[in-house]
Amino acid sequence: FYLSDYIKEIKNVSGAIRIVNNDIYFENLTGENHKGIIKITSDTGSNINNFNVNIECSRIKVEVPEVELQTEADINGKLVGNYKRPVFKGVAFVSNANFTYPPLKPQKKSTYNPNAVYPVWDADVIIRENVRYRYPLVDIELDKGNKLHFYGDKFNIVVTGVLTTRNGKITYLSQKFDIDYADMSVNSAAGVP
Repeated sequence: FYLSDYIKEIKNVSGAIRIVNNDIYFENLTGENHKGIIKITSDTGSNINNFNVNIECSRIKVEVPEVELQTEADINGKLVGNYKRPVFKGVAFVSNANFTYPPLKPQKKSTYNPNAVYPVWDADVIIRENVRYRYPLVDIELDKGNKLHFYGDKFNIVVTGVLTTRNGKITYLSQKFDIDYADMSVNSAAGVP
């Protein structure tokens, strides 16, 4: 998979990687991104058949082209599985973001490659603050604490959750309307939305 689709830069990398009996141990491997830090550790060793990698990130810049999202995120999770099916389990707290779904800009053509490795996401995304959903006739700020769950790979992702807002505007028939409260159930497997 292409990490560069989501995180554009990691610099000033430090820490240690130890190899013992064909297992890899990450010992406080850190790097800088945007205003934050990415930290990788492991409780036990990892090998190609058994990943066990802890990932902690604070205030990193993340881009998700599938939803035209640029955000600052804190991430706490674990990479498990194996080289044929890596799984990221965890939670991401997002702040200072704008996103659009479905995307307005044409997306880079993705073609399924049966020989490629696509990570499986099993993660929650929780709204922390200042996260706006924008579409041509909609501009809303999502309530703090909203949560979406992502499960699946890039080509078979299911998103579920409930989004609420108490602040925003909708334009309809050339008129702008203030939003007092709105909620939306999300279940992409059922086509909502």
